Amino acid sequence: MKNEQYQSVKQKADKALKGLLLGSFVFGLFIANFYDTWMIAAGVGALNLSAFFLTHLLLPKSTLYQYVASVILAIFVAQYIYQMHGLFEMHFFAFIYSAFLISFQNWKLQVPFIITIALHHGLFAYAQFSGKPDIYFTQLDYMDLQTFTFHILLAATSVFVSGYWAYSFSKRTEIDEAQKEQIRSLYDKAKKNKMKLDESINYAKRIQQLMLPELNKIREILPSTMIFYKPKDVVSGDTYWHTYQDNKYFLAAIDCTGHGVPGAFMSILATEKLHEIVSVRKIMEPAKILTALDHSIQKVLKQRESGNMDGMTISLCVVDAALKKLHFAGAKSPLVIANKEQVLEVKGDKKPIGYWRYDSSYQFEEQEISLKEDDTYYMFSDGYQDQFGGPDNKKFGKKRLKSLIQELSENMHTPKEKLQRFEQAFFDWKGSKPQIDDILVMGFSANDILSKYAMEEMMEEDRMYN
Repeated sequence: MKNEQYQSVKQKADKALKGLLLGSFVFGLFIANFYDTWMIAAGVGALNLSAFFLTHLLLPKSTLYQYVASVILAIFVAQYIYQMHGLFEMHFFAFIYSAFLISFQNWKLQVPFIITIALHHGLFAYAQFSGKPDIYFTQLDYMDLQTFTFHILLAATSVFVSGYWAYSFSKRTEIDEAQKEQIRSLYDKAKKNKMKLDESINYAKRIQQLMLPELNKIREILPSTMIFYKPKDVVSGDTYWHTYQDNKYFLAAIDCTGHGVPGAFMSILATEKLHEIVSVRKIMEPAKILTALDHSIQKVLKQRESGNMDGMTISLCVVDAALKKLHFAGAKSPLVIANKEQVLEVKGDKKPIGYWRYDSSYQFEEQEISLKEDDTYYMFSDGYQDQFGGPDNKKFGKKRLKSLIQELSENMHTPKEKLQRFEQAFFDWKGSKPQIDDILVMGFSANDILSKYAMEEMMEEDRMYN
């Protein structure tokens, strides 16, 4: 199998083979010093190298050069034996070269090698013991057929073992490559599935963003509104909601169970149910809205039958402009009121929305707050304050968040400046640490409502006067 892994092995073996052949030529020149066999070393060695490199050059994509190299290595063995006048140790190069051919993982390369070894051993031995002058196979005075046969069998056994290992490694390479191909195929499938999943999640992101109230629309009514919204993943379990009904402003910050896709499903469910409760069923009081939402979520998720424990925390404000009152209810989520002098936290109920283990008759409580000039109201999920970071890798914390809100209230920053400051403080604290949860911080000003209502009163007085 001419595969990627085989090609990698082949390239390494080719590089080593070239080095081995050049080294063998140099070794032949070295041992020529002992018996003055320079002509043999230079002549035979040069012919060997020429045959190999010419074959490699003319047929680069063929494996013929490997078979040529197999024969050449066997010839180098004969050359060394002849150069050293039959020195026994030179025969061991047959085992060395045979072992090297394993690196090509082709058992067939052992065949021309052992044939060449057998031929030159047989010819040299016959010529030497027949009395031919200057023919060297061994330095023994005599070698009988039995000894010669064992000699050849030993070489053949070595070649057989090398061939077996070459074959074994070749099969292992094929198995490894098959496994790699299987892994590659699974990876490609996983990659395609991930692309489809990413496309689906990005589409879900667009849907979720379309369902969010447009900040520009909110600012048409509440110009000073600031929203820092940063999902942990592509889609978010945090969301915010706004509507205007019967001269009342409804704003909510919602933190659903989980984040990512599961949290996003819950956030869509939450906003749809809030729309139904307020716009269709005309429930206007925040405590009653949360109670109705709690019942709806338990019913939709069949929590008492299934044991499902998903839910959400919510801060909900209903602002009555005519009465200059803010009505607040919270499901395990507070409202923070800030001005130049202080920061106050108005706690919500300890019960979240959903979670069937609470009494089914549970009713959320409502708190009434008078709108005061220069007051700013903040609602947030727990993602900002729970973020780890800082020099000691601790949570940002609610205390530090309140200090940041106080700083912004004292200097009366614009909504854009407030957003930039919240972002800067968050990223400075987080540093290189991963974001652990979705982030939502909402702020709006009493001045927007008071000034708007004051202007409407003036216009009404002008109409009555005229």
